[in-house]
Amino acid sequence: MWLRNNHKERAMTPAHRTVQVREAKAGLSRLIDRAGKGEVITITRHGVPAAVIVSVETAKELVEKMDI
Repeated sequence: MWLRNNHKERAMTPAHRTVQVREAKAGLSRLIDRAGKGEVITITRHGVPAAVIVSVETAKELVEKMDI
């Protein structure tokens, strides 16, 4: 799921969803499916971001950019 951002170049940015740990535990398979389709899911604990689920492709790109 991709959304257009408001920048002049009209680049596409991934859709983003935030869920609580409780919701993530109950629907992990669904969240993994969504991440596989390009969505970025942030998991919060007590309202504070604790983790992010992204596709393997996105994770590889990030690791390459960080030069790890």
